[in-house]
Amino acid sequence: MIKEFITDFVENSGEINFEIDYSKGVITYYGCYSDDKGNQLEGDYITSDFNLFFEAFVQKQCEKSKYQIQTIVHDLAYNGKTYYPFLDLQKKILHSIIEKAQKIYCEYPFIISKLFELNNFIETFEAGTLIIGNNSYCLSPEINLEKLHLLFTLLKNNSIIDSLENEFINAFTNKEVKYGIKWLDKARSGELNKQSIFYLIEKLINNKIILDVSNSDYNKKIEYVFRDRMGNILNNVRQSKSTFLNSNYQNEIIDNIISSL
Repeated sequence: MIKEFITDFVENSGEINFEIDYSKGVITYYGCYSDDKGNQLEGDYITSDFNLFFEAFVQKQCEKSKYQIQTIVHDLAYNGKTYYPFLDLQKKILHSIIEKAQKIYCEYPFIISKLFELNNFIETFEAGTLIIGNNSYCLSPEINLEKLHLLFTLLKNNSIIDSLENEFINAFTNKEVKYGIKWLDKARSGELNKQSIFYLIEKLINNKIILDVSNSDYNKKIEYVFRDRMGNILNNVRQSKSTFLNSNYQNEIIDNIISSL
């Protein structure tokens, strides 16, 4: 990877005069920095360090592993199967990798750190409870209930939802939903705005507040959790979802709410 890092710089950076530490992957060259407005500042020596690139790569792989684990756990729980044997196997493999990494990658301590972070992530599933047999959403193991309570308050104060708080909490902690969450947000036509429902769910998933949802369950969960302002089950969810996917819909209020969590 160090060789590839150096080769990529030499072939694609456009720089001519530079010094390379081939053993560590550190490249030093003279260049100009730019400020926030794109204006070039006084020139100086700049370092391109493989170590930083490698740390970002390891972080990305860690997040990818978390996503894969939580997806499998959710699928097992939803289909009524125990997920503990799967978690036990992952921990055994992970402990073996940690032992090897402590010997091989001692120069890169962030690898050990991310492996332990992954182990702690697995243990959050073991400590928590995923109740099976309903179509509500699963809160990410790393998110505490206080954040969910805040989400409820902000959505209600902005007149986006009408719901009992415990019903809202149930909807995002994989518990039974009896009355549903009334969606008050209106489209320009004056009708219920299903686009903003999809937008909220996508934001919650992308910000790792709730677990990702499979395509086959996506519409089912919307229909199970949300209601119109009269408390009726939503109609034509599939058609509305296809419209959402083909649009560039944005919602500033929901963006502000998510950023406040």
